[in-house]
Amino acid sequence: MSIALAATTGLIIGYLIGCTKAQTAKEPIAKAKTHPPSQPAPKLVEPVPELPAPPDPELAAAPDKPDEPADEGPPLKILAAPEAALKAFLLAPDWHARLKHVANPEEMAEVMKGYYAEEHDGPINPLSVAVQESRDDSAGVPDFYIYLVTTGQAPEGFPVAVMNREGGWKVDWGSFVEFHDDHFSRFAGGQAGDKGAFHLLVRITNFAPKREGFTAFRLDPPLPDRDRYGFVPTGSELHEMLKKSTDWGKPGHAVLRLMRHPGEDGKNWLEITELLATEWWPENP
Repeated sequence: MSIALAATTGLIIGYLIGCTKAQTAKEPIAKAKTHPPSQPAPKLVEPVPELPAPPDPELAAAPDKPDEPADEGPPLKILAAPEAALKAFLLAPDWHARLKHVANPEEMAEVMKGYYAEEHDGPINPLSVAVQESRDDSAGVPDFYIYLVTTGQAPEGFPVAVMNREGGWKVDWGSFVEFHDDHFSRFAGGQAGDKGAFHLLVRITNFAPKREGFTAFRLDPPLPDRDRYGFVPTGSELHEMLKKSTDWGKPGHAVLRLMRHPGEDGKNWLEITELLATEWWPENP
């Protein structure tokens, strides 16, 4: 009986162990936690820049092509005498004292007298005087200089021609006073008469307002922010001459005669009526 009891007890213990293993095998395995795929960062929408206001159609725009750099040329030959003559011209107390430093004084005396009867006269104190260009005569001796002169009235500077003449170094008063007193800008704005001659940079342009029967060129004095358009009859001999005097990125240095016309919108427009010279200061002025 002891043997039967032991056998029965063994069967019961084996049955319990089997049930426990079966229950353990049936328990579900916990699933690993998953995360939803990350979303791409939202794209930022850049604000659309505001368009600039349209330019005044009667004022010239930037050139279609930047000007090409000028050739450096030979080294400048610096002389003290022409600069001294220029400074004496500038610092002269009045036109009469200035006259002795002017080229062609006999011709210019009456012109200067009449001009300063209407305009302010007196010494001009330069902020700086710097050589820009020099030319030699046939013997290789300097006889012509261009200086960049800055003044309180023209802090950006403008070119002044000084040439060797009988009696010493003389200043070209006509171009000097044209630049210093801003003649082109005053003329284009409606001052003085409706005709005038000016030293101007001439550029081809595609920005000018259309004017039937005319082609436009951009005109600049050697001072910043004073550009205007000048119009010439399309296909005329003058039109062809102006085209030959300039090229894209290479402005021509011309002396032009202009006529100012009133526009229908109250704004003046300029007609080019004559090409007086294709150089501001010819080799033998």
